[in-house]
Amino acid sequence: MPPHYPADVITWAKNETTLQPNAAQVDRLAQKQWDELYPILRREFWEAPGVTHADRRFLWIGELEQRLLRLKETHARGERIAANSLLNDILDFLHAYPTEFNEADRVAFWWGAQTVIGLAVFENRELLGLRGPALHKYARQLINTGNTTAVAMAQLLVGDSDTDDVHGNPRTAPSYVSEAKRAWGSLPTFPDDQPSTFEARVIFAHNYFISARKFREIGASLLWAQHPDRTQRLSWLATTTRMAPTYESHFVDAIRQRAADPFACVDTDELEKSAWEELYTNLRREVWDHPDTTDEERGMLRGQEIWGQLVTLQTVCKEEPYKPNVKRLLEDIHELFTVYGNAWDTLLSSRTVLHNYRKFGLNESELVAFFEPMRDFGNENLRALADAATTHAQLRTAPFEFDGKMLSSQPFQLESLRGQIVLVDHWATTCASCIDAMPRIQATYERYRDKGFEVVSIAYDGTSQRRRVERLKGELGLTWTTLDGEGQWDEISEKYGYQGFPQYMLLNRDGTLYAGTGEVDMGRNLEALLEEMLAAEAAEKEDVPVADGVEPE
Repeated sequence: MPPHYPADVITWAKNETTLQPNAAQVDRLAQKQWDELYPILRREFWEAPGVTHADRRFLWIGELEQRLLRLKETHARGERIAANSLLNDILDFLHAYPTEFNEADRVAFWWGAQTVIGLAVFENRELLGLRGPALHKYARQLINTGNTTAVAMAQLLVGDSDTDDVHGNPRTAPSYVSEAKRAWGSLPTFPDDQPSTFEARVIFAHNYFISARKFREIGASLLWAQHPDRTQRLSWLATTTRMAPTYESHFVDAIRQRAADPFACVDTDELEKSAWEELYTNLRREVWDHPDTTDEERGMLRGQEIWGQLVTLQTVCKEEPYKPNVKRLLEDIHELFTVYGNAWDTLLSSRTVLHNYRKFGLNESELVAFFEPMRDFGNENLRALADAATTHAQLRTAPFEFDGKMLSSQPFQLESLRGQIVLVDHWATTCASCIDAMPRIQATYERYRDKGFEVVSIAYDGTSQRRRVERLKGELGLTWTTLDGEGQWDEISEKYGYQGFPQYMLLNRDGTLYAGTGEVDMGRNLEALLEEMLAAEAAEKEDVPVADGVEPE
């Protein structure tokens, strides 16, 4: 996070609501004191026992990000910047970490290199003087680091012939790009996929909250009035509502909570939330009622709003608070297709309902009732999902069956584990979150194996990525059974309505489903679910009547 030392906090805070780097004056004494203290703290951490190379790499990435942010603010104040020093330090960082430490580190490695290179040569190249020959020279230096991600990105950079003209000057935006579109396009972007490590999720949560606030404040208070472009306003409204704007009361606490659990409940500033919802309603009405707005555009906006409803419902902090809200949500999803013909967002939202219906307080009959009308919808994918929902609901009473082979090519039938509680983990080596959850699952497996708990993971790229699967098993110390599911994912995903990995099935001893993907929650609450199942079994055993003359076990 960027260290700020504002001489005037009010001025600095106001500047944060603009699109430009913060040009507020700095408290030089406060900055000097921190700059003297930080190297001492850093050295103590760097040399401490137990600190890994991954820890050091993570810290170094943060330092490079901070320095770049400082450069931008220094430049905004009209002061001289030391761009070459930062560019050289980025090269040193990439030299120091040319490749990932192991298979499980693959995503974190890519994220780190991509972050620093992206910030320097793609987002801030003009600030750092990387144009024309200087840009191509730096690209070659990136290639020479031997860092695999840097090499790939630099090759793209060298091929980016549209970046500069023959004289090395940045090209201007084409004339057909309106001033309004350029202004709206300068809004802060939201982070994409969540990283797999806790430390990276802290940064993700911080950037998400900051982006949500700036997106609202800049868009609503600045660009809406300055650039009354209907199309751009519509795009902004859709993005705003899809990202489920946050209204956290305690910023730092909220970051910690969301880093630990993406759907964690955070304390809400109700006044701020109410003010934003009132403003959003008024701005939305302007666009919705505009004579040029089409039904297709309204359907697009409704699709994004419904996605925001889904995200919000998953973070409601009460036991039985939202049955009316869920009912309205299900009606809205049907309307999305029947009124606006929006098949894609209907499909996306309906899949989310399927995988989280227990979280939303629905039972199997209510789930099937929600999907039943889709059998008459004029969309093949929606009809197929309705069939999958029925099959998925039947898992509560019909055993899940899977015939495959182990990595050793020995045949394996899931039926052989009847009498055990079984977690089935559907995954592939391309899924970072799958791999991130495995150590948690392994720890639970070791604690509960003697109580009749088994884990079976199905790697759906187990043939083509056999070496990676085996390396991951060794590096993570996985001791459960791993099956090769290559070629079977299309059938499984279509049958149960799955899209992407991971997918989980926690099965009762008779092979029926006890908890699905959303309920298992990436293994975070697996131990609690097992305790719940074992307690129910013990209670049932105590209630079984004993025949005369037969001693209880």
